[in-house]
Amino acid sequence: MASMHLAATSERRRPARLLQIGLAAVGVLCTLRGASFLLPKSVDRRSFLGLALGATASLSLEPVSAQQFPFGQFPSDWFGYYSDPNHPGCTRKIEQEDFGPMVVIGTDGNPGCLGAGRPTAWRITPKFTPGSDTLVFDFSSKGGPANVEGKWDGTGIVFPDGNKWKRTIGR
Repeated sequence: MASMHLAATSERRRPARLLQIGLAAVGVLCTLRGASFLLPKSVDRRSFLGLALGATASLSLEPVSAQQFPFGQFPSDWFGYYSDPNHPGCTRKIEQEDFGPMVVIGTDGNPGCLGAGRPTAWRITPKFTPGSDTLVFDFSSKGGPANVEGKWDGTGIVFPDGNKWKRTIGR
């Protein structure tokens, strides 16, 4: 799960880093190879090198931060473990397995999973829309309602009935 997030994060950083490296390389190559045809008549190669290095230095070599992307842009924003107060001790996990769709893996007990009895496992595939802070869940396969919208509130997923799955481990 963590490796998936790191992979997604590094993919977001790669274009900015490649652009920075590319600009620096073009500046140095133009200077070394004599790109005088690109320069105004008043700028010599030595001055151009200074300009190219200055421009490159002004670019931040820091990676693009995840904060620049709104929540819900990537499936990995939702990944993690959640606690459900209506089902204490029961599993609520959102992940992506084998590069397939996002899945919710859970268990239910009566009333929770902390006491006697064996919990019942279930698995559903929520509908994910990039850029949205809402997932649509179909709990009908486990006897619940279909098309239930769960909205991210900053610390967990809030459902229309007021229930909230608070994220305990994730991202």
